[in-house]
Order: sequence, then structure tokens, then C-alpha cells
Amino acid sequence: MNKTVFILLCMTLFMSCSKDNQISFCEGTDLNGKGVKCGKKFYSGDMTGIINYKKPFESDKINIIISKTSGNSSMKVDSFTLDVKENEEKAVFNLPMYNEGAFTIDAVLKGKKISTGTLTIVE
Repeated sequence: MNKTVFILLCMTLFMSCSKDNQISFCEGTDLNGKGVKCGKKFYSGDMTGIINYKKPFESDKINIIISKTSGNSSMKVDSFTLDVKENEEKAVFNLPMYNEGAFTIDAVLKGKKISTGTLTIVE
């Protein structure tokens, strides 16, 4: 019994910690910078990506890498550099997605992946 409770607690902690580093995908942001109509499945078009980091970026640039996924394989389809403020913990960026499919978006800071998210585009 105690072993089961311990395993469930560990799984809950792992899931809650990993969720914090997810990139959120939304149709935009409100005046307070919070995502509006967020999710993981969208029709093609422009959307907003939101990175919430637990500490200041301490850099003025983050690399965003977009990969199309299919089964166990993944192929990079685009990347760009996002300008951020060094003392900020949150970054918001425009994400034009016009091709159908499943995608993984990674945020890389100083060569280290700090956040990731998955997204499906349907037509």
C-alpha cells in the first residue's frame, strides 16, 4: 500500500513539474498577457506561443525550433530567433502555422532546451 502511494506521489510530482516547462499555444493574449483560447489542436493560421520560465532568461535571445512529427520520427521544418528581455521569465511569440500535421516546438536558451510543446494543425 505504501509503495503504491509513493509511486502515485512521484508520478504526480513528475507530471506537474514537466507541465511547467510546456509552451502554451493560444489564439492570442489578453491585456494582462494571459493566453486566450489555448489548446493543442487548431485550424491553420497564426497563433501565439507562450513560454513561462521559472527564472530570468539571462539572455536576450531564445531559439525557437519547429519540427513536424510523424510516429517516432521528427523533421525540423523551421526555426527563428526570438528577442527577449534578460530579466523576464515569460516570452510571447507569433507562430504562423499553415501546414496540416503534428508539430513539436522547442525553445532553446544558450544551447539548452528550456521548454517544449506539441501542437496539431487541422484544415
